[in-house]
Amino acid sequence: YQRRVHGRSERRKSRLPLPFDMRRALPRLSIQAVRAVGKGGPEVLRLERIAQPDLGKAEVLIKVAYAALNRADILQRQGRYPPPPGVSSTLGLEASGTVEDVGSEVTQFKPGDRVMALVPGGAQAQYCVADFRCCLPVPSGLSLAAAAAVPEAFLTAYQALFHEGKHQPGHAVLIHSGASGVGTAAVQLAKENGASAVFVTASSSKLQKLLDLGASAAIPRDAVTDQSLFSKAVLEHTQGSGVSVIVDPVFGSRYLKEDTECLAQDGRIIVLAMMGGHVLDGVSCAQAMRRRATIKFSTLRDQPIAYKAHLVEAFENFALSRFSSGELRPIVDRIFKWGDVAEAHRVLESNQTFGKIVLEINSQS
Repeated sequence: YQRRVHGRSERRKSRLPLPFDMRRALPRLSIQAVRAVGKGGPEVLRLERIAQPDLGKAEVLIKVAYAALNRADILQRQGRYPPPPGVSSTLGLEASGTVEDVGSEVTQFKPGDRVMALVPGGAQAQYCVADFRCCLPVPSGLSLAAAAAVPEAFLTAYQALFHEGKHQPGHAVLIHSGASGVGTAAVQLAKENGASAVFVTASSSKLQKLLDLGASAAIPRDAVTDQSLFSKAVLEHTQGSGVSVIVDPVFGSRYLKEDTECLAQDGRIIVLAMMGGHVLDGVSCAQAMRRRATIKFSTLRDQPIAYKAHLVEAFENFALSRFSSGELRPIVDRIFKWGDVAEAHRVLESNQTFGKIVLEINSQS
């Protein structure tokens, strides 16, 4: 536009707002984030300054209040589970907080909304970006600290039980590592879906808490009876019929053998991790054949956005009202200041937790 200055015309640039696509050309803000400096133990973790992530058209920028810890963070720190190509190397797969900004294609959320988000990386930072289809509104009555413990744990459990395990009401399930974040979520989800019985394995000190959470029977994994870790107990409880779905983050030769022994006909074993080993020694597949078993190896982090969007939508329809009513609840073992992230990793690796460990990042959120 033009204006008159001392009798002459002066052309000035318009001060209209910059188009969304030009934001990338602006200087990027600096934020703090949890990073691993090299590979190794918890001592390699640092709070470092990085550039604030760019906001995509279909993304929301979240001011992170809390972010939860997962076994994947330990594996990434150790160099055994790198982020997918193009994903931030900042740790963290789930976060809660408030929406700071939204991309041009986002209409479902607005600045100020409380959200919990599933991300492939980058959650343990002052700000993170998430595809809007992987975000959920925080249910009424749920704190942001509790909400951070929902996305990765509950969506992994939901995927294992329903999308891959095909669990149906009236069918029994077995959940290994029942005291983990995924385990405590799976117990509740199976119960809410009308499971005839929910069996769990865990260390002896955690069994009563799992029974209080809704498990039908809790089997100590640290007490071997007649050379059976769990299969004999499951078969006794089910009068020999076994369970239709097994959620197994342990795997290994011993667990797979017993999984197939206590699996119902046409049952499904969903393998989430291989803490018991990835090499199978001396395992016969004859029992799996007789059971017509399906063994499915499951991951979530590297799934395409379209898959995650479908999963999140299904989970939202099933679960969100149940969080508001208290029928479902995230189990938080303890909350650490994020400056103590190394100690949080040590505690998680000690296997003494029940439920999730959460990091407090922006406490004012």
